[in-house]
Amino acid sequence: MKKFVASNILFLIILGVVVFCLYGKSINYGLTYIDDDTLTIKNIDYISDYKNIPDFFVNGCYYLDRVSPYYRPILNLSFSLESILFGYNLKIYHTTNILLFILSLYLIFLFLRRLNCNSTILKCLIILFSVHPILTSVPTWLPARNDSLLTVFFISSLIFFIDYINTKKIHYFFLYIFFYALALFTKETALPLIIIYFLLTFYPFTSSPFKIKQKLLNSLCFLAIIAIYFFLRHNDTVGNPDIVFYIKNSLIFSKNIILGLMIYIKQLIFPNYMPVIMYNISLDVTTITINLIVFISLAFVYYKKLLDRKIILFSLIFFFLSVFPTFLQTEYALLFHRLIIVLPAILLIIVPVIEKILSLFPETKKYFILIFVLLIPILSYASFNQADKYKNSFIFWSEAYNDAPNYHLTPDGLSKEYRKIKDYKKALELEKEAVDLNGLSLYYTNYAIIQYEMGQKEYAKENFLRIIQQTNKYYLPYKYLSKIYLQENNKEKAIEYAKKAIESAPDKEKATLTEYLNIISN
Repeated sequence: MKKFVASNILFLIILGVVVFCLYGKSINYGLTYIDDDTLTIKNIDYISDYKNIPDFFVNGCYYLDRVSPYYRPILNLSFSLESILFGYNLKIYHTTNILLFILSLYLIFLFLRRLNCNSTILKCLIILFSVHPILTSVPTWLPARNDSLLTVFFISSLIFFIDYINTKKIHYFFLYIFFYALALFTKETALPLIIIYFLLTFYPFTSSPFKIKQKLLNSLCFLAIIAIYFFLRHNDTVGNPDIVFYIKNSLIFSKNIILGLMIYIKQLIFPNYMPVIMYNISLDVTTITINLIVFISLAFVYYKKLLDRKIILFSLIFFFLSVFPTFLQTEYALLFHRLIIVLPAILLIIVPVIEKILSLFPETKKYFILIFVLLIPILSYASFNQADKYKNSFIFWSEAYNDAPNYHLTPDGLSKEYRKIKDYKKALELEKEAVDLNGLSLYYTNYAIIQYEMGQKEYAKENFLRIIQQTNKYYLPYKYLSKIYLQENNKEKAIEYAKKAIESAPDKEKATLTEYLNIISN
């Protein structure tokens, strides 16, 4: 037992050293300004006040900044605790991301060991995945901690669930229920993953029967957690799922799922280039070929019973349940940090297959060692370079625009970066692309703001007036119209639009606008 514990601790140390050697440089990274700014700096005063912590459980993911379909209070809590203890400290945020990544991988190891996966093969593969570029965004991009937190809590829950089944000790019961609750309040993906608990009660995962009384207690606890979850998230700042909408758009979602899964599989096996964002996914010959090989290989393993069929089915269900909620969007952008939670399903097939090959053909051991030795530096080099794409906002949005120029979010994001360096001509050009791709009033507003900053106040004025005729949702057109009218010495109009700006502005902007109104009114 002592040898087993020492071996696991040594593996954790090795894993930590490998990850920090590869991603330690990200501790000095800045923000990408895609969600991480909203989660931290834009709301730092709010999240640094411990009195606001209860609000995280009755508001959307982006605090009070905007209405969002995402309800993730534990993610918010993680940034809040760091901010309360250390203030706005990017080094702390990034260090936490790295530590959560290491912990996620280590817990996956402990979970799969409980499912009797070969320890040596499992350790080698986890080290391999720790340097795989498909997971680079997990330790380097702050919002990706949502998926590492989900993995930490859900896998911890599964570990305690298996311990409870095998020992029937009540403290394991409370632990697995508690960690599942944390997983659910971290990300909605935990909801369909409830099925995994049921599947784990069957052989070959456990030889200890799960009695009807235990199943009933288990079900009641899950129902209670889910009821509390939906009760708390039912508020004005969280968009609730529309079942009718999902049914009407089922063909779109099905297409997203099929194409997305094929891309994930291709990138896992052949990560020749790793985009930061993929949009309007299309298949190429390489992707189709790799997926055919994987499908045929799985079919062969299943048909020949090289691996217990229940394990294969369990892994496929785990894989699908882990990722399919992320595809339920009519406008789908593929992000790769979501695959951290899928890793147990992948390893649960690969590890016993390799073990089977080694038992049948012992001479192949040297080839597996050679492949491992060759892949480690190749993947590490790719990940080391991939990590730099998250170094700062200008680099990130340049890469995102290069990867997905037809996704309206990327020209808008890059336009903001050019505005920061006062290259208004390039910013205007990019914002025009965003407007053309998706005529959102927000992009049109940004376009008019750039015209204002360039000194084209008449053009900006015309566009702002056109925007407020279409919507009164945004306060910025009113704010800038007030400034323009004030510069034209039309004080009456300036005051009128300043008041309208205050009416439609978010609460955190009202004080500044009210101060501005008081100044121009005197």
